[in-house]
Amino acid sequence: MKLLTHASKIEKCQKQWRFLPIIPVFCRRFRLLAGASNLTKKLLFYALAIILVECALSPHTLYAADAPRLPNVLLIGDSISIDYTPDTIELLKGKVNVHRPACNCMFSGHVAANINKWMGKEKWDIVHFNAGIWDCHFLDKNGNLMRDCDYDYYDQGRIRTSQAQYKANLNKIVDAIILTGAKPIFATTTTIPGWNDKRRAYLNGLNEIAKDLMFYKQIQVNDLYSYSLPYLKQWQLSDHVHFNPLGKKQLAKQVSAEILKALGSEAKVLDWMPKEETQTTIQGRDVICYNHNCLKRWGYEQSQNQFFYVMIPGKKLNKNPLVVFLHSAGGNAKTELEAHVRFVTNYGDEFVGLLLNSPSALDKPVNGSTDYDWWWGEKAIKKHPHLYENKMTPVENRVLDTIEWVIQNYNIDRNRVYLRGVSMGGSGTLGIGLAHGDIFAALRADVFAGVDHAVYRLKNATAEPPYVVMLLSQLDSWSKGFEQLLDIIPTEHLGTSYAWDIYGHDHRAHYKNSNQAVVNFPWLSIRRNQAYPVFTNTSSDDKYPGHMSKEPDQKGQVNAYFRWSVLEDTVDRFIIELRTVNQLQFVKEIKLSASKLKQMQQAITSDVTLRRLQNFMVSSDTNKMYNWTIENDGKIISTGQIMPNSKGLLTVNNVETGLIPIRLIITAQDGNTSACGSSNDTN
Repeated sequence: MKLLTHASKIEKCQKQWRFLPIIPVFCRRFRLLAGASNLTKKLLFYALAIILVECALSPHTLYAADAPRLPNVLLIGDSISIDYTPDTIELLKGKVNVHRPACNCMFSGHVAANINKWMGKEKWDIVHFNAGIWDCHFLDKNGNLMRDCDYDYYDQGRIRTSQAQYKANLNKIVDAIILTGAKPIFATTTTIPGWNDKRRAYLNGLNEIAKDLMFYKQIQVNDLYSYSLPYLKQWQLSDHVHFNPLGKKQLAKQVSAEILKALGSEAKVLDWMPKEETQTTIQGRDVICYNHNCLKRWGYEQSQNQFFYVMIPGKKLNKNPLVVFLHSAGGNAKTELEAHVRFVTNYGDEFVGLLLNSPSALDKPVNGSTDYDWWWGEKAIKKHPHLYENKMTPVENRVLDTIEWVIQNYNIDRNRVYLRGVSMGGSGTLGIGLAHGDIFAALRADVFAGVDHAVYRLKNATAEPPYVVMLLSQLDSWSKGFEQLLDIIPTEHLGTSYAWDIYGHDHRAHYKNSNQAVVNFPWLSIRRNQAYPVFTNTSSDDKYPGHMSKEPDQKGQVNAYFRWSVLEDTVDRFIIELRTVNQLQFVKEIKLSASKLKQMQQAITSDVTLRRLQNFMVSSDTNKMYNWTIENDGKIISTGQIMPNSKGLLTVNNVETGLIPIRLIITAQDGNTSACGSSNDTN
């Protein structure tokens, strides 16, 4: 009989056992055992029982649901683990093959004695294990379980496992798992509120011993004890040991998240499922509308339905890129659907589109904390700046979780997720996007309606920011305050290319008439898993005149003409190719002055800061020296040394870039500065 099984097989086994009392009735009904001895009847009874269990655990169905290319995970634990296994399997479906022994694994000594048998010859990627409750059981003088002692009983001399033995058992378990090449995860033991203080303290002591040991051995800990402690009244059954359906799902969610974390997966556990409402075809693109309830954990304290649209790609790739759209205040996702389908269609057949909806206000505000989804979270932040300082607003949570759902269900390339918005959507794009460079490769914000959201979120942002392309007008009343973001861009080294013009809030006029090097900037070729350069103090930059100002440069741009290709990004060397586009191809004027024509053909000088380095190691030591070399057509043009700034960023000053590509090479001080490597063009 196989020991390893899906939880569904365990459930099937349990159901089969429920029918065992029927076997004697069945035999008597059909007089199958007439005249048989009691011994014969018992033997037949147990034979039938074994057959039923073998059917439930048949090796022919044991791995039928497994996907051969998915990681294999083994869950080991007591009845708490048995209870959350089915929900864990469901949450990890399509990501991980989940198994567990077809038994209660009981106490740490039992796990240590059987761990090798349970692991068998299967290749496990993760073994998630726990033991603790059974270790706190009391044994009589013959070593038998004392089943009749109540929760108030305590005799440390009768406890099954001493603290020293518990630690020794865990050591054996961990070593056995590591020896197979699997990665262990230890889950702390959930508490039993009904136990007396001394017994609970003993269980907590076992948890602390386990955590100390795992810290010493560098083993991942899933702290189910702390995770469940605040919610025991809502999650546990009346026996104060086991968990109700809600509790099982919550434990499974945490277990699943820790497993994905251990596997290095960026996938999050999806605990919600939108419903497909309609499907239509617009401009040759299939578009599906999904409806869903807004979750309480997002911050919605009252029930609310929302919807979003997914634009199906015309060409399926191994992984498709995704463009996320946030609509303007002038409409909603439904009224602006056609325009956004047109956008994604123009981007290419391989792009998936996601259009979300932002209602103006909830029907019935609750405690003033979740009264606005409007403006993609900015209005809620303005009303409650302290409340949302260290947490997302409901609509921000909804946007990010919807993106995650689409990523997982539409086979999206996580390194090519982009965010775009116009007007209110542009404001939301900057506010949500700039703080989430861990999700977005690049942003596009056109005639955005304010930057307060972005400035607020950037204060506590920890992820490397994405590159951002912007179109705006100093004559647009909504651009008031843009100077706040302008002050942050150079100090935080944000990668930006933007243009302004005289067309106010008319984004269509900007697309047609603003600086076309920005309008056509290849932002959709930037990848999240690839470095990019930040350009500051650029010689070709125009000067933004200020809000409603009549100062010069009423039409202008910043960093419009740069393009780049990352050639090499290894631990000890980084090479990037820098070039400019031919400015003349974007000029619509028929006549240009000789001086203007000469200026447009000159090389551009800029300070270049490197962002999102993937493999090249930059020391946190600001005194560490790095060599830089600039080559042109294989010839060394200039060399020098630089040190990282306080943020760990490297900047090479006064880099001259023109139509003929140059190579900027960075190495550690003792590194080799010769240039080589195959091109990996990102722009």
